[in-house]
Amino acid sequence: MKNVFTEHPHSLGESYFQHFFFALKFGSTMVVGGLACIVHAIFPFFCKKTGSNFLLKMTNDFVCRMPVVEERVMMLARSIDQKKVQTQKKSETNPTASDDTPNANH
Repeated sequence: MKNVFTEHPHSLGESYFQHFFFALKFGSTMVVGGLACIVHAIFPFFCKKTGSNFLLKMTNDFVCRMPVVEERVMMLARSIDQKKVQTQKKSETNPTASDDTPNANH
């Protein structure tokens, strides 16, 4: 008989409780990061990189935990590669330009 509580965790090589605690931590971190973004929206001088730092750490933790690399992760990697190329081209054409673009911290 299929157990709906353990099927997904087992597909990731985890027990129910391992998955429970990871998901609980992940969700709590999302809430805290979201609150930091809301504070930043109201007071742009606070939490300038907090939301993006949370997002990057969570993405890294999520990807490292995956048993196989999924297509959605590969799409993200391709987007990052494209952005790196764009950034390199910008720095070659304007070497005095700052990396602090208006959206760089969001």
